[in-house]
Amino acid sequence: MAGEVPERTAGSGRGPAVADPAVDPLAAALSGRYAIESLLGRGATAAVYLAQDLRHGRRVALKVLHDALGSAVGVERFQREIRVAARLQHPNILPLFDSGADAGLLWYVTPLVETGSLRDRLAGGPLAPGEAAALGAEVADALAHAHSAGIVHRDIKPENILIGTGGHALLADFGIAGALDPVTSGERSLTETGIAVGTPLYMSPEQATGTGGADGRSDIYALGAVLFEALTGRPPFDGDNVREVLVRRLVEEPPSPRRMRPEVPPGFDRVVRRAMARQRDARYQTAGELAAALRAGWRDGGSPDSWRAGGREGAKALLKRWRVAAVSAGFAAVAAVGVWLWRTGHPALRPSGPPALPVVAVLPFKSLGPPDEQYFADGLTEEITSRLAGVGGLRVISRTSADQYRTTTKSLREIGAELGAAYVLEGSVRLDRAAGPSGRVRVTPQLIRVADDTHLWAERYDAELAGVFQLQTTIAERVAGALDVALREPEQAMLAEGGTTNSEAYDLYLRANEYMQRGMERASLVPAVELYQRAADLDPKFALALARLGSVHAAMYWFFHDRTNARLALARQAADSALRLVPGLPEGRIALGLYHYWGSLDYERALSELEPARRRQPSNSFLLAAIGYVERRRGREEQALEALQEAARLDPRSPLRQLEVGTTALQMRRYAEAERALDRSIALGPDLPTAYAYRAMLEVIWRGDLPRARQVYRDALQRIGPERLMVQAYNSDRISGAVVTADTGLRRALAGVTARTFAGDSARYHLLKAEAAWFAGDQPALRAHADSARRLFEAALGALPTDARRLAHLGVVYSFLGRHADALRVGRRAVELLPVSLDAHAGPFLTASLARSYMLAGERDSAVRLLEGLLRIPSWISPAELRVDPTWDRLRDHPRFKELTNADAANP
Repeated sequence: MAGEVPERTAGSGRGPAVADPAVDPLAAALSGRYAIESLLGRGATAAVYLAQDLRHGRRVALKVLHDALGSAVGVERFQREIRVAARLQHPNILPLFDSGADAGLLWYVTPLVETGSLRDRLAGGPLAPGEAAALGAEVADALAHAHSAGIVHRDIKPENILIGTGGHALLADFGIAGALDPVTSGERSLTETGIAVGTPLYMSPEQATGTGGADGRSDIYALGAVLFEALTGRPPFDGDNVREVLVRRLVEEPPSPRRMRPEVPPGFDRVVRRAMARQRDARYQTAGELAAALRAGWRDGGSPDSWRAGGREGAKALLKRWRVAAVSAGFAAVAAVGVWLWRTGHPALRPSGPPALPVVAVLPFKSLGPPDEQYFADGLTEEITSRLAGVGGLRVISRTSADQYRTTTKSLREIGAELGAAYVLEGSVRLDRAAGPSGRVRVTPQLIRVADDTHLWAERYDAELAGVFQLQTTIAERVAGALDVALREPEQAMLAEGGTTNSEAYDLYLRANEYMQRGMERASLVPAVELYQRAADLDPKFALALARLGSVHAAMYWFFHDRTNARLALARQAADSALRLVPGLPEGRIALGLYHYWGSLDYERALSELEPARRRQPSNSFLLAAIGYVERRRGREEQALEALQEAARLDPRSPLRQLEVGTTALQMRRYAEAERALDRSIALGPDLPTAYAYRAMLEVIWRGDLPRARQVYRDALQRIGPERLMVQAYNSDRISGAVVTADTGLRRALAGVTARTFAGDSARYHLLKAEAAWFAGDQPALRAHADSARRLFEAALGALPTDARRLAHLGVVYSFLGRHADALRVGRRAVELLPVSLDAHAGPFLTASLARSYMLAGERDSAVRLLEGLLRIPSWISPAELRVDPTWDRLRDHPRFKELTNADAANP
């Protein structure tokens, strides 16, 4: 299904060990033949387990259809389809070893393929055209063999294309879609069984409409859609829901992969589009025709390609020819670095658009003066990075990632590889404040190609400080010129927009930027406000300073440092002033977008400002992340994840960017993606407590594994200590707090945490202590801390009665104190203020808190009803979490709650 959890398909040998009580009866029934060891993955139709074939002494993949599907399909039909599929013998078809119906479950066994699926491979970025052609031809060969036997696959998708030994394609799950497709007359319809045949992202128009039946040309369409995604990194048609995806497929012409990725050869582009033709008669009529076209048409002209069907050597030959073509076109360095990153699986290279764009990293310029002038060099580095981010023909790595190489001893080649950059701009800065009326600056930049350390351009600039803004603009123009990137007229104009010739104002502006780099704490934002304001006072036409001032005022409001209407008015005033001076200034649009987002949760108006800014600054990772946050709160999780992933690609060394990707994927129940991103976040920021908190939550939500979640916290305690970790544990989400406070060992670490640790937020401190006491059954401590938290939350809400999160926390506190009517009153008020329809990111948290208050008040039906709703939308509630989270122990014997804990955790 669209948005489904990436399924570890039959044969894919990746995935952590985990116990699964749901399969215990089957394990007992098969005990003499197979030993089930661990869960590899779970999707909409089945769960896949790692098992030992006891008869033959080998590891296998055992796939078990979900109980509801098995009942709808029936044993007879399942076994009939499996028997037909088992007769398929082809080098590119994953064989079936065994099948059966035991303990009321339908199952089958395939070889275990350790190297994973095409879906796993695409997590590292789109395929090279030659590799895509090779794999596509192998799949087409497999389909041609199956079609000749009268078997249609009906569910071609990246999860069902495994990558076997030597890089060969292995097509899996033949017969399964057939078993689910009620083609025999008199059987129930799709709407009656509730079973979807095929995956909407790849489903042919005739499958989508249910007209005419599916034949071999339906598989050809699906393979064309898979090839499109393999080349571009995204499916050919997407949308907010399944209906929109299917409608677009019926009314729109097949998109061109070449338009998204220009290096796709024209012949290959035509093959993919013909395979996806809306009318069956316009497609290739047989899979054999498609295979031949892929071999001959992946490039224009010439004889058929020399690689044999399914041969890895042939694919290498195609890749070699592709690289040679890239060299002849003048992209030798980009191709060399890109291929190396692809082969090493480097996470930095996961392009969402055409990867041929030059990727540049601006390393911190060195200050040749005293240490207290380093801020000037850093500010100049940031401004040059910002100017380059507005050049559409470049991809520019964020300063946050590049700044980590300030004192590195690594070679430029190593730096380029880690950042995914083919070019590095570095330089030095020397200030002479005594020279001339405003002082002078000398900047010596040099642009280097990292593949061979070639200096493409270097120059020395001497200028008055009053002209430094124009100087950084000139440097950005020279870098673009050295990379043969033509600046469009709007880009040339934008490079010079919004600056100042007042050297003192510019100096204050750079100092304010330095504070902003430190984070969103009050100690950073308050000085930044003052410095930006002083800069704007010195030069009222300094639009960039005004724009940044507007953004900082909005941040003061959003992060609860000054939650007043007066602060919001200052944010709007500064942003409007910047845009009056320079209409369309990206920084001004960002400030106004943040005002609408942070000030009033007006997502449409926020995006109406942020999206135009994105077009002007396509490499601004902060801007991309902001768009992702807005999309996430408005319930457009796919768009949010796409924007956040692009922000992470441009800021590849940022643990925070990876954290946001991980938390978004977690809410979408795309758990494997969440795991990769959170593990990456911890690797990049081993002292970031938030990453550990969400990583522990993932173990509970995905696998229902409390011991492993607690082990994550124990590991974190060794690295960052109890104070920071415990604060973040409860700030992240109730689930994470439950993991900590319900464990005796972790509560001992919590015991030493004081109110001072919470930086003045004593209400949160007492709430965390009350949680620990509640799980421990310590009534005196529970009442003492809950009453303290009550008084503090009530006081805070007196000043800001519409703070939905504090209302939700107060509701839990009232529940602890037995004031259930008050708990339900404030809990319902919190949900009214911030429902899921208004905030799809925070809304589920408030709903879960209200469900808990209902449970503690004895209104269990109401609690279960809310939890049922959370399972139907993207949220952090899952059947696995409900099974093991001690928070819900009072619902264990509720019949409907039991049903929820046994439900499949597929995405809505």
